[in-house]
Amino acid sequence: MVTNVRLRTVDRRGQLTARLDESEQRFLRLADAAPVMVWVSGLDKGCTYFNRRWLDFTGRSLEQELGSGWSTGIHRNDFERCLEIYTQAFDARREFSMEYRLRHHSGEFRWIWDIGAPVFGPQGIFEGYVGSCVDVSERKRAEQRLRESREMVSSVVASLYGHVAVLDRTGHIIAVNDEWLRFVRDNGADEAAASVGASYLEACHKAVGLGDESAEKAVAAIEGVLNGSREHFSMDYACSSQGVDRWCEMIVNSLRRPEGGAIVSHIDITARRRAEVEAQRLQQELSHLARVSTMGELSASLAHELNQPLTAILTNAQVAQRLIAAGNPDLVELGEILADIVADDQRAGEVVHRVRSLIHKGNVETQRLDLNSVVWDVVRLVRSEALIKDVKVILELNPLPMMIRGDRIQMQQVLLNLIINGLEAINESGSGDATLVVRTKLADEQWVQVSVEDTGVGIEDSALESIFQPFHTRKTKGMGMGLSICRSIVQAHGGRIWAKRGGERGAELHVLLPVDLELRP
Repeated sequence: MVTNVRLRTVDRRGQLTARLDESEQRFLRLADAAPVMVWVSGLDKGCTYFNRRWLDFTGRSLEQELGSGWSTGIHRNDFERCLEIYTQAFDARREFSMEYRLRHHSGEFRWIWDIGAPVFGPQGIFEGYVGSCVDVSERKRAEQRLRESREMVSSVVASLYGHVAVLDRTGHIIAVNDEWLRFVRDNGADEAAASVGASYLEACHKAVGLGDESAEKAVAAIEGVLNGSREHFSMDYACSSQGVDRWCEMIVNSLRRPEGGAIVSHIDITARRRAEVEAQRLQQELSHLARVSTMGELSASLAHELNQPLTAILTNAQVAQRLIAAGNPDLVELGEILADIVADDQRAGEVVHRVRSLIHKGNVETQRLDLNSVVWDVVRLVRSEALIKDVKVILELNPLPMMIRGDRIQMQQVLLNLIINGLEAINESGSGDATLVVRTKLADEQWVQVSVEDTGVGIEDSALESIFQPFHTRKTKGMGMGLSICRSIVQAHGGRIWAKRGGERGAELHVLLPVDLELRP
């Protein structure tokens, strides 16, 4: 009986061993077919098995890898770290994962992600570890490229001038430079609302709620760039920094990437604004000086222009005195004489008024102007100069009002310079045909043109552009600033000025100015 029991026990053990061997063989076949690298270790921490994919990766035999032989393929900079992770997990009988560089059969080190799990038998007895590995070199390279890209972006953003923030497509901040954070701190603003992760659009909307008109304009622009309806936007706005009034320029550019986004820059332009104001002041001073100089050149003709009404006033006054002295004067005749005196006085007053308005020193005053009226004012002023120089002035003005927006004095200065230049060119040429034509016309629905054409010495082709440069002159006593000032004034009014050679001789100066579309007659 005992013998039979022993025989049955041995038989069961044999069957169990056979099943275990069969299970192990099945596991090994599955491991060899697995798309990942598989390893198995025993109780002594040494490896007892590597599947075919592992051996193909390392290019070594199973005998070379068993035990601790596999560890010779680990990069020396990763070995100590891997050994510590493996040993601690093994002693604690817990799962682990680690990344390390393993030598490929090509000699290249590739990154491996290794996951190990403890194995327990039917009775809960610890039997070792089984693990799987995958090659994550491409992922690591992608991570490295992404990291380098982010570092490069951070470096670029940090190097940008001004206060710079990078927004994602939803308007949230994903990067800022140091100047941005410094500006926020210096002005006592909420740093959390202006740091990475915060919604810049939300902060702008709050500013709109406080009545900030520039913020309302900024919100519309940023949203336009983020939704792709516009590529670029910029605006100037007044701000205060540490209690000092300043000017800043806001620039928004789209991020040309699939994810979208925008770069927002705020640049302090206070110094530039001050320089522009100073340059404008100097320009006005120079223009005023040029007008005074021109009036000095016209002193003889102005004296002639004033002499006529003053002489008439004197003559009429003397006649009136004689009539009164003769007794019983004709009141009707006396009234006519007084009316002539009033008319002549008004003529003299108009001359004085035109001179005073031209030499007046003041700020630019933009208003609605009829270009024909400006031409008439200037022609009346130079009429005596033309008579002295024996030049025939012909006016060919558009019959309809030529409405523009601008400063009357500056427009008069432009036309005065062009006409005086034409009269001097004619006088210099000594030509028998001494004619100067001033013409206005509607170039198209959006532009009006005024031209001054003379029969003077003309302009060389090589000088058609240079005559508008500062200090360019052919006059022995000229400053060479007249036409340069003209171009500055015309450009400030949104127009352009150019010169052409005349037909047979002489020159043509043309000025193109925008029509006042909102205030048409």
